[in-house]
Amino acid sequence: MKGGVSFICAEKVRPISDLENILPSLYILVPHTKKKLFMKTIPKINPDKIKNILFDLGGVIYDIDPLRTQRAIEALIPEGDKVHFYSKTRQIAAVSLYESGKISTAEFIQTVRATLSLQATDLQIIEAWNALLVGVVKGRVEKLDYLSQYFNLALLSNTNELHYDTIFEDCQPVYAQMQQCFFSFQMGMRKPNAEIFEAVLSAMQWEKEETLFVEDSPPNIEGAIAVGLSVFPINALSDFDHLVDFVSKEVRS
Repeated sequence: MKGGVSFICAEKVRPISDLENILPSLYILVPHTKKKLFMKTIPKINPDKIKNILFDLGGVIYDIDPLRTQRAIEALIPEGDKVHFYSKTRQIAAVSLYESGKISTAEFIQTVRATLSLQATDLQIIEAWNALLVGVVKGRVEKLDYLSQYFNLALLSNTNELHYDTIFEDCQPVYAQMQQCFFSFQMGMRKPNAEIFEAVLSAMQWEKEETLFVEDSPPNIEGAIAVGLSVFPINALSDFDHLVDFVSKEVRS
């Protein structure tokens, strides 16, 4: 079911309580609250209908550590000043603009420097921004290769020119498993906005009820649910194994 890279479920439905036993770590901490969103509050996945799997990249297939970038930026800030620059659930406005392709790399660097009152060089800011990039998770390509034999696979990533260029070679084996890859900065839109999900579904000619979205970011999960997608949340990198086991039950039946 694989295709060239283009740049632009279990058996019968189990009771939700049963799913929670199978996927014990699948919960989401809703940003800016102390509430945990468990599987029972996420719409049921009907595995019998799943034909397509849409993957996020960072935090799902490619390991990232946002805290490394936050700390690297803090090291460039004048002593005593504090700022929240980047995390999985919240970033400064320039990040959204950059990932949406609304500003160039040069404009992003200039905006970060001005916003945070940095005296840093372009290279220092780039190195801090790229610090979060860790690498493709070991074993992911093999699992994607397995899933691609039974499901249509595509990738949808909120990313930007610097990160895209930096990890391009390392991610080639990942991209090769997808029928199509979608990157926010190239599309001029980003998750969790409904328009990007609708654009991907239209381009792939996929039906919502037949598509499973795999994501680690709470806002993006909520956005996908809002447009009617089934969602498999990734709370820890090991949850990917639960995903493979979950959808493989249908394959084995």
